[in-house]
Amino acid sequence: MTHNRYMDLADRALEQWPALLHGLTSRQALEQVKNKIQWRVRNYKRPDPGVMGSFKRPAQATAAKKAKKSRRYENFEGYQDYLPPEPEEDMQVHRNRLRQEGLTEEEREALRDLTFADRRRHAVALSTPMKKFLHMYPMMKNHQEEYRKRLCDFLTAVQMHTECEDDDKVDSLLEYLLVDPEEIFGSAGSQTMPHFEESPNGSLTLVVEGQRVVEDVEMTRSDALLLWAASFPVYNQKPPTKTAKNALAFLSEQVFEKARGSVVVGNRALKRIQQIKQLTE
Repeated sequence: MTHNRYMDLADRALEQWPALLHGLTSRQALEQVKNKIQWRVRNYKRPDPGVMGSFKRPAQATAAKKAKKSRRYENFEGYQDYLPPEPEEDMQVHRNRLRQEGLTEEEREALRDLTFADRRRHAVALSTPMKKFLHMYPMMKNHQEEYRKRLCDFLTAVQMHTECEDDDKVDSLLEYLLVDPEEIFGSAGSQTMPHFEESPNGSLTLVVEGQRVVEDVEMTRSDALLLWAASFPVYNQKPPTKTAKNALAFLSEQVFEKARGSVVVGNRALKRIQQIKQLTE
């Protein structure tokens, strides 16, 4: 292969696996990855004794590549598809109790623990439709994660960097990460992906699989962004394929502090995350 071809492959590798940039400048990382690719190509080129002048790639290398590709969706964003043993108790009794009024927070927490295995079974193994799942466990409609402080630090850093207004911090953060805000807070994204619908009075509704999970709630845009990201692992949703994947990877790794998963940001967005991260330290 030509030098330009090696450089092109190295650039694509860095875009797919930005962690290779850790501790290196872009030029250093590019040169290092290019050298590794060249070394791999030289070692994979083995003469085929049956054909004069031809080369054959070892079969085990192709098999390993296929195995790696098949595992790509596993452990998305660091969340295991954990499936505990099927509960022996009658879950309907616990579901009915969860619907009762007047339960203390301790009682609700105990019931959540008792029904955890059943919820995971419906979400992971049975692929229960969202409408039925929410009917069984209405409490899942109001799921919210408490990571406001971390996100607020990043929003402040973006405001310092872009000099945006207070009301525009969330959109400025998304645009800084090369994300179209309309994919999350509008109709620009896929309708199958979790997204918000905004009513004329400004309240927001989170839609998952066509179901209105959190309906007509007045919340800050930053809380809504956290709720959007949390909905992917909670409702076992596939990651977005458009620019919104930058936002999901950022929130999962930098705000929720989950392990790096199958969705990674591109090199440009990664550099921008590193810049605002430095401002928060």
